[in-house]
Parts: sequence; structure tokens; C-alpha cells
Amino acid sequence: SIDCPANTYNPSTGGDNQGVCLPCPEGSRSPPGATRPSECKCVEGYYDAQEPAPTAALAADLLPSCATCIIGVNCSVAGSSGTCASIRE
Repeated sequence: SIDCPANTYNPSTGGDNQGVCLPCPEGSRSPPGATRPSECKCVEGYYDAQEPAPTAALAADLLPSCATCIIGVNCSVAGSSGTCASIRE
């Protein structure tokens, strides 16, 4: 099988070309060779606004829903999930 390049993933086993690789959603990235949608992680400045999955097995098959952080919140850590922390002065 052929590994997918960075920022893509292939949930099917035994892919023989990179044409089977699926892109990560906007605002997210994955390492080369990603095989699960959950390997796409929101980048700095975005957070995963999706509701948590009820089980770890289901979570592995979910793509992140990366939303842009708004002014006044801190999303400086890539892969943040849930709501971003408010910045207090």
C-alpha cells in the first residue's frame, strides 16, 4: 500500500495510489501516512467545534469541524477541541 501525503488520510487499507487519499477539512492538518479521519487535527487559530463522540471507536472515525477562533479567545495550541479559553486581562 502507498502512504498518503501530509494533510490527507486514507481510511481504506491497501490503497495502491495516492488518488484514494482524502483531504483533511479546512483548518486542519494530518501527518503523512494518516489512516483515520481523526488524525486530521485543527491548526493553531482554529478549534474543533464538533460535539465529542460517545465512544473512542466512533471518535477515531470523525473528521474535525475546525472553526476559526474569535477575537478574545486563545486557540494557540494546535488540536484544540471544544470552546477556546477566554483571554483575561
